[in-house]
Amino acid sequence: MIPTKKWDIVRRVEGDSKFCKSLAVVIWGTTVLKQRSVTGMKCNAKKAAEAKPPLTPEKVSAIKECLSQKLKERGHTSEEINKRLLSVRKYLAEKISDINRIKTVIGLSQPQ
Repeated sequence: MIPTKKWDIVRRVEGDSKFCKSLAVVIWGTTVLKQRSVTGMKCNAKKAAEAKPPLTPEKVSAIKECLSQKLKERGHTSEEINKRLLSVRKYLAEKISDINRIKTVIGLSQPQ
């Protein structure tokens, strides 16, 4: 459950990617998202990095269900909805990456 005011804002967001990313921030918050990964597997790009805990599968499913419902309300076919739902994990990974990139940029811009 999320607060009604926040849901009213999120559900008006246009585009699948922005909708999923906004909903993820409402559900987990940026502090939790930057400490997680979508799958919980170790990052291939950063060999020395530790694996981060995965996002809660039930919450990921809830985001998929919300997107599915939104698309149904807009008259999309089941086939098109299923195809678009395949990108939800990618959107979540992008959001986590964006949050961590912002943290890195902020960290680099501070005087030492």
